[in-house]
Amino acid sequence: MRRMVELAFEIKKELESHSLKNFGAMLDENWRLKSQLANGITDPQIDDWYQKGMTHGAALGGKILGADNGRCILFFAPPETHDRIKKAMNDLQSIKFRFDRNGAQIRFLSTFRRTDIVTDKKNFNISDYLISHANLGKELNLNAFEAGIQLIKEKFFANKKIITCGNGGSASTASHYITDWNKMVNLATGKKFRGLSLCDNMGLITAFGNDLSYEDIFSGQLAAIADEGDLLVAISGSGNSSNILRAVEYANANNIDTLGVVGYDGGKLIHQAKYSVLVPTFDMQLCEDVHLMFGHMVMKALSIL
Repeated sequence: MRRMVELAFEIKKELESHSLKNFGAMLDENWRLKSQLANGITDPQIDDWYQKGMTHGAALGGKILGADNGRCILFFAPPETHDRIKKAMNDLQSIKFRFDRNGAQIRFLSTFRRTDIVTDKKNFNISDYLISHANLGKELNLNAFEAGIQLIKEKFFANKKIITCGNGGSASTASHYITDWNKMVNLATGKKFRGLSLCDNMGLITAFGNDLSYEDIFSGQLAAIADEGDLLVAISGSGNSSNILRAVEYANANNIDTLGVVGYDGGKLIHQAKYSVLVPTFDMQLCEDVHLMFGHMVMKALSIL
């Protein structure tokens, strides 16, 4: 433990000197020390992935971030070795990230309710918000967006039901998807779009919530209307909403394809859904903006067939 504390100060000094000569080795030493502290910090699978990145990918150092299903492996490596690392670890998904120059910010718990508002002393600025959008656009995996659109196209042509769900703002997005897709695609093509939102029938939502649990409000509806080969589009900013995960679990177990539309780091949903579209930002409003844009992309792609 004492050596880990010393390393923290050494890493800080290395960064402040604008030299990264020893940064990788420090990360590697810190991770190897940390992994010996207690059971559960690592496991054979994580050790194997880490060793692949270090040996075959020629990374200089790394560490494990997050916990449980949200874990990521961070490697520090020269740019010319990045493709080798990805190839050595082709069973894992590569995630782009940026440093937040504002540093850590506080999410707080109220006595009465939890809030997801991040406190910030800065005044809101429209230009900054739009610039954030532009920067986020550069981080999007457009291939994943294209694949999500293509999946919905295939279900449309196969006359399968396309079913959406989400909570809060994502519930509105789920309804918006179906509004646009049902109306505009049919008007443009003359072909029926078999779209349904699990967020629109308050009677069913409250019945399942009251008689079973809030976690069952989507999976319960899904069991009543979905057939093999249909598609569930599950929308979640955090990717960790329990009722969304339960619906996706039901769908996967019953041969219903699943597309997760997620934000943040993808949460558990990005691993549980068969397909996913990720908006890689921890700003919920930016997530929801781009999630809505994805729905409009689908509508435009289907309306020009």
